[in-house]
Amino acid sequence: MTDYNDKAPLVLYIKKDKEDGPALYKRFVDLDRHLVDKVHKDVEKGVAAADGIWLTDHGPKHISTVIRRIGELVSAGRDLKVKPTIAPYEAYY
Repeated sequence: MTDYNDKAPLVLYIKKDKEDGPALYKRFVDLDRHLVDKVHKDVEKGVAAADGIWLTDHGPKHISTVIRRIGELVSAGRDLKVKPTIAPYEAYY
């Protein structure tokens, strides 16, 4: 089973934006699926071949973890009654 990030809280936060959310969400989902299916699995090998260095895990699991943790930071701000410092369009970009 392939894990996509379309249901991650941060991605759903992007989707809720009244102005750009739906379009950014669709672009994110399309890009995420392409990267998960075709790119992430080969990033480490590509860097090793190009630069002669070996990265730690930068595959799909790492990307999902980064997306989840950024979402946790945004949520923590809301829970503390602090305005999120990341706008939906910033979360996308």
